[in-house]
Amino acid sequence: MAARYGGEEFCVVLRDCYDLATAHQFAENLRLKFQSLRVKVRRTDQVLDTITASFGLALAEPGDNLESLLTRADDALYQAKRNGRNQVHPQAPEAALTA
Repeated sequence: MAARYGGEEFCVVLRDCYDLATAHQFAENLRLKFQSLRVKVRRTDQVLDTITASFGLALAEPGDNLESLLTRADDALYQAKRNGRNQVHPQAPEAALTA
């Protein structure tokens, strides 16, 4: 399920996704699809720019409510932006992706 969350922010909820590696792969595939899009001038088809996207990932944990889950995902998103944008950043250290 995908929904607009804020100005230029969207939230994607993956049901039955229980590990960061699967979520990371989904987000990376989506990021690459966005990056392949081209913004063009309608009359001339001149390419103006590409579209990039940053992603923050968080998994639901015992005791979570919607607010705590979204806060962790939002924190990870802002870390992706601080790290240079156009990337996927999990809530946990990168080592968790291979665990």
